Amino acid sequence: MYTIPGKMRPTVMLRFSLLALGALTGFAQSTPGPDTSANAQLKGTYYFRQLITSTFDSGGNVTGVASLSGTIVFDGKGGYAATGQKTDSNVSSGASQPLSVQGTYGVGSNGLAYLDNPYTPTTAANQVYGSLAQGGVLIGSSTEGLIDDIFIAIPAPATAPTVGTFNGSYWIGALDFFGASESTLKNAQFRMSPDGRGGLGNLTIAGQAANQTSTNLSQTITGATYSVASDGTATLTLPLPSNLTARNALFAGTRTMYVSADGNYLLGGTPGGYDMFVGIKALTSGSNSNFSGLYVTGALEDDVTNAGVDSFYGSLNSDGAGNQISHERLTGVSFSTPLDFGTDNSTTIGSDGTGTDSFGNKILLGAGGNAYLLTGASQFHTLTLGVKAQSFTGTGVFLNPVGITNAASYSPVTASISPGELLTLYGSGLASATLTTAGGQAFPTTLGGVQVLINNVAAPIYYVSATQISAVVPFGLTSGAYAQVQVVNNGIKSNTVTVYLNNEAPGLFTQKQNGTGMVAALRQNGSLITTTNKPVRGEYISLYLTGLGVVNPPVADGALGPASPLSQATAFINKSLVVYFNDYTSK
Repeated sequence: MYTIPGKMRPTVMLRFSLLALGALTGFAQSTPGPDTSANAQLKGTYYFRQLITSTFDSGGNVTGVASLSGTIVFDGKGGYAATGQKTDSNVSSGASQPLSVQGTYGVGSNGLAYLDNPYTPTTAANQVYGSLAQGGVLIGSSTEGLIDDIFIAIPAPATAPTVGTFNGSYWIGALDFFGASESTLKNAQFRMSPDGRGGLGNLTIAGQAANQTSTNLSQTITGATYSVASDGTATLTLPLPSNLTARNALFAGTRTMYVSADGNYLLGGTPGGYDMFVGIKALTSGSNSNFSGLYVTGALEDDVTNAGVDSFYGSLNSDGAGNQISHERLTGVSFSTPLDFGTDNSTTIGSDGTGTDSFGNKILLGAGGNAYLLTGASQFHTLTLGVKAQSFTGTGVFLNPVGITNAASYSPVTASISPGELLTLYGSGLASATLTTAGGQAFPTTLGGVQVLINNVAAPIYYVSATQISAVVPFGLTSGAYAQVQVVNNGIKSNTVTVYLNNEAPGLFTQKQNGTGMVAALRQNGSLITTTNKPVRGEYISLYLTGLGVVNPPVADGALGPASPLSQATAFINKSLVVYFNDYTSK
């Protein structure tokens, strides 16, 4: 049984998480390949930092940590050059080394991105995958390789900041493998308000540390200061809290920091250290309505008392009413292969712009709701950054590049699609009329003059309208890591959107029909499972979902499944299907 560290914590009475275990199909040999049509959007000089857990012992404990930081220049054509500093606890006894690497990158029309990993630029399996967000922020993780990491790059300003121009209020989140050790892992969060004169005042640092029993620590730093060099690199000087050593302080010492071109993001760490901190311009006053829209995400995490390290890139859609749907491309020491993990979540944002999610993690919301930070609780340590995804508009027949979702779970843009999955596509000008295929018959591949082409194969269509289409991924799409989706409305073609393709991409239908809350599940007697109609141990229940991939015996695209013999999902036949039962109010 696979354990998802920190992911299976209470929200409501009964939810199910269903995972099909498997790497992205044919990731090294993809047909079609990744979309690089938006490479020009990633151009110029960026600051970056990367935190990596690189080696582990047989028990999954961290034995090697590395950090990279410096400048990375993207040429707008798919090439980059990175220079700076590399510190690896397994190399030269942890002494810092100069970094100078070149590599390639790609950005798709929907912001999905990849780049050769600056830590191991010639190891294809360790490529960083992620997204280019609003403000030019690049977030990713090398989820398909043998390491766990988080990579963040922010645009460098054309004019270097000064002590006087660095002011305002920022939320800070930090993760620190102090001394390159998991046993002294720290998680911290706090508000920092530079005064434009080199002063940071007194800082109240909240967080947790693996070597301390309390998981709700609070420490005060008095007289913190900052300076800015001529190249724009800032230095934070943070005295130790009273009566604490560097080992036990959540966030102290000398930290190098970069400021983004728009001043909304901070990024840094300890020179020669094994940590990362991220800052976002703080929200002055907030509520759930500020946490709204689609965010792209990345994280490095460590559940020190359970499943160990994991990392992910992903996306999260928040409705502004306290509900979120997230997808994570997740890898970790507890998994034999990367996972596509999807779940719903709930939060309450307070007036200060902070909140707690349904997993118990602390949320720090940025100005305008444009970004958020997540730090952990109860010895689940995480540094998660979410930044608003790019927004897209178009004319004519327009398929929203971030508007392709699982019809059941509504998993957002970074989620894979799979053969046989029912998709919902969003856009404008997609159809001239609203039509639905009648039940009890095969789905046609043309409805109202509309076709959906996936890798140039016409998909069965259930529903069409001007702004929404429901279609089924053809079963024949069983090779390659990417799928190209295009709508044709009476001969007029839309833009093409490239998404990830996987063997399976399961999503459960919910009672709210929006991907959140309790699943649409029936008890053995056919009644709907609710908070007052609970199943009992040993009882069979029925779940309704889409995205389990190909079936055996095969079924033609869009055709009705035979009653005898029943076609079973190969994920089930191969015993690669896991269903998690989370009964949050009774055991």
